[in-house]
Amino acid sequence: MEKECFDSAEITDYLNGRKNGERKILKWNYNGIEIFYYEDLDGGGQFLAKPFSDFVAKYYEEQGLPESIFEWCSGPAFIGFALLADGLCEHLYLADINPAAIECIKMTVEKNSLSEKVTFFVSDNFKSIPENTAFDLIVSNPPNYFSLNPDHVFYKIFKDDIKPNDPEWRIHKEFYSNAAGFLNKGGNIMISEVEPHKKEVFIPYDNPVPFDIRDEVPVDVFRKMIEDGGLRYVDTVYFTSIGGGVEEHLMISQKE
Repeated sequence: MEKECFDSAEITDYLNGRKNGERKILKWNYNGIEIFYYEDLDGGGQFLAKPFSDFVAKYYEEQGLPESIFEWCSGPAFIGFALLADGLCEHLYLADINPAAIECIKMTVEKNSLSEKVTFFVSDNFKSIPENTAFDLIVSNPPNYFSLNPDHVFYKIFKDDIKPNDPEWRIHKEFYSNAAGFLNKGGNIMISEVEPHKKEVFIPYDNPVPFDIRDEVPVDVFRKMIEDGGLRYVDTVYFTSIGGGVEEHLMISQKE
């Protein structure tokens, strides 16, 4: 069910398949929900879904569960559907800029009879989400890399891929500048970030050539975005490791 990472040959194969018109729909079962997706849309959500859900369940065990959860940059929504399947919300909202991701979500909703529990949007950040919409919890595994290194072996594979890339943290900045307006009072945000305490990310972990090079330590940059957006920074917490020992942390903030 879980796969740590693709090797370079596998990545090249599925990207070439997409270019040659061989793209096919796949499905992944999580706790009774069949989640439909194209392989090139999976930015690690399958691997992160279970640890993300476990973290949310533990975080809310001494308080009432959120009624509504929004997955930002959802892709096919592996994380969001896992939270719903594990009974961690009453209603799930999903949005992604890629219409192909929403096509997959629509199929998942229809095949699992979830139309009364799931609402989804094609949206660039919050642009297409109704202004009167508010959530109790926002989650995401967004683009995590600031500036991919041209000297890394994976650079040519990922340089034009929107899933991992957030140059100059522009997507994050727009998100945090608007997120408070879409949160209920006391609502939380939990964003998965790769090695947020480091200026360089090495993939695999023992590779001497960095994959991503950041101008500043991301946790400091994101904390300023959080506070500038009218939110309270809560914590940055390790929750799992991806392929090669690279650490994933959740950055948690709140609307007071």
